[in-house]
Amino acid sequence: EKPLEESQLPMLSGGDSARTHGRVFKEELERRMKAKVPAPPPDYFGKNQTVPVKVQGVDAKVLGAIIKVFGPSFLIGGLWKVPQDFLGFVAPFLVKAVYKYVDPKNDGGATPTWARGIAICMVLFWSQAAGSLLLHQYFDHVFACSMHARGALVAAIYQKSLTLSHASRSEKSLGELVNLMSVDVQRLTDLIPYLHSLLWSSPLQILISMVLLYRLVGVSSLVGLAVMLAIMPINAKILLTLRTLQEGNMKEKDKRVKTVSEILQSMKVIKMFAWEKPL
Repeated sequence: EKPLEESQLPMLSGGDSARTHGRVFKEELERRMKAKVPAPPPDYFGKNQTVPVKVQGVDAKVLGAIIKVFGPSFLIGGLWKVPQDFLGFVAPFLVKAVYKYVDPKNDGGATPTWARGIAICMVLFWSQAAGSLLLHQYFDHVFACSMHARGALVAAIYQKSLTLSHASRSEKSLGELVNLMSVDVQRLTDLIPYLHSLLWSSPLQILISMVLLYRLVGVSSLVGLAVMLAIMPINAKILLTLRTLQEGNMKEKDKRVKTVSEILQSMKVIKMFAWEKPL
């Protein structure tokens, strides 16, 4: 058996090509970077203050370019999530209807019919099927959006690394650039598919669930809400701690990659000039 070669793989469509999304993202970012940045206010002595690059809005411009280029497709994916969330609350009502159908005493003594039972089962089946279809369409759109964003960001970082000045290269090592393309971009790629759940889907589901529980069991449902609100500060503290540890881990990774790159570069110089001692 021969190994799979690149020529045997099918070509990507233009809409999935990193070249296409990288070009669009680069044009949008350059347009935003050329926009005038308001000058910082003078200090007490009338001198212009020096403002760091991040404060001048470079990070905001990069984020704005990402939202401008990939925001529409991300929002279209979210439209599939809305009916799927509401369909998730149809099943409890249908299960209650099935229970009343099986036990007619709880339904005011109404005699169950075959037509009603089949109708309940069909609605239950098609609601679950529609929910599964909508959920898969949602994940298809948001994962495609995340991959497009990843391709554009990696292409932008790679092109920028080829045009860095000597002074900029002394500040950023090869390992840091590799970490930007492989680790930082991947973290953003992993975040995009679940942004809808974090921003509005999960709060909406919690709100609807609490309303339904309150109608069903009354004030007792507020106990669960109180417990959830009580553990939120603990979760926030844990998340902040994990974020701090992760930032420290990333710094250590950058140091490790930088050290390995310097060692390999030094070995290359020693080999090229034959400075090593003969064995």
